[in-house]
Amino acid sequence: MDTIGEQTGGRAFYNTNGLKEALETAADDGSSYYSFLYAPTNAKYDGSVRHIKVQVGHGQYHLAYRRNYIADDVDSIAQSQGAADQSGAFPDPTPASAKLIETAAQFGSPLSHQLVFAAHVDAIGEPAPATTEQMAALAPYRKQAAKVAHREFVPLTTPVPMQQYAVTYGVLASQLELPKSANRVYHSDLSIAALAYNEDGETLWGTKARLKEAIPASKIGNIREDGDQALQTFYVPVETAVIRLVVCDEQSGRIGSMEVRLPLPPDQNVR
Repeated sequence: MDTIGEQTGGRAFYNTNGLKEALETAADDGSSYYSFLYAPTNAKYDGSVRHIKVQVGHGQYHLAYRRNYIADDVDSIAQSQGAADQSGAFPDPTPASAKLIETAAQFGSPLSHQLVFAAHVDAIGEPAPATTEQMAALAPYRKQAAKVAHREFVPLTTPVPMQQYAVTYGVLASQLELPKSANRVYHSDLSIAALAYNEDGETLWGTKARLKEAIPASKIGNIREDGDQALQTFYVPVETAVIRLVVCDEQSGRIGSMEVRLPLPPDQNVR
């Protein structure tokens, strides 16, 4: 158990009846961490096990992190998933990336950095009471939260305050697969998702869109220089504490995610 805990960046608890204390310790340890990424110099992605070693130059520290990872070929995985869809193994028209997006959108889960993107988030106007349509859209999330918490679902009788946000996404074109058709038109295929969570990690609302674009050869230079951009607007309850953003390149299967804490800072920083 100690070995498994060390190799996965965790810690083993055993021979104790103090489950509450163990959970509190684990939650406290897991709430403080540093996140970083690197680009492997070994370009051979053959499914082998790669080992990771992190060292701190000064001080006596105990570091908890994953000691290895699997060097999978993301492009091959995406192609395999696409072939499975075409063969009828997945009759659901949902893209093969749906599960990846669902996982990357989970509150508090490790951020995905296969696809690095920027997002500028702006609050639009002042909060306003939810419309009838918005209340209906919120109900399934409240039902699910009540089910998970083993509590009775109580429908809202008063419209909740909703705040509108606009998110401008920017993705480097060098990260994207942009296949070219015979008529010299390039094709981008991005999925973007946004989920709203409260401080307890309950899902309050979510949306997902798939953006397909045909880019003429005359404009591909601008896209490669300035990146591919997309705009998304949505309303979320004012009690939202975190918005989780996910971008996926459907052509390659690469995915990226980030969390934006609310309320936004006064200067509306780019995240």
